[in-house]
Amino acid sequence: MAVDLDDPPLRAATIYEHAERSNEPIYRDVFASDILEVCHQAGLTDASWSPFDERREGVRPDGRGERRERHFPRTVLSAAKPEQ
Repeated sequence: MAVDLDDPPLRAATIYEHAERSNEPIYRDVFASDILEVCHQAGLTDASWSPFDERREGVRPDGRGERRERHFPRTVLSAAKPEQ
């Protein structure tokens, strides 16, 4: 059976379980929030999420690529602070 950890419901369940086991309760609030809107409300512009591969090429806007080993997908939030 193939398991796609990028499938949103499975990814959320996996990360929630990891967060509970690691005593990181902030994940539930983060997932329940519209982080891009929070950035906008804070005055940041061009907020976006990008896939990140910590073992290969870093930020990968086109996706993480294939990985044979089990891993938790990482993502980078980036935004710009306008000059005043």
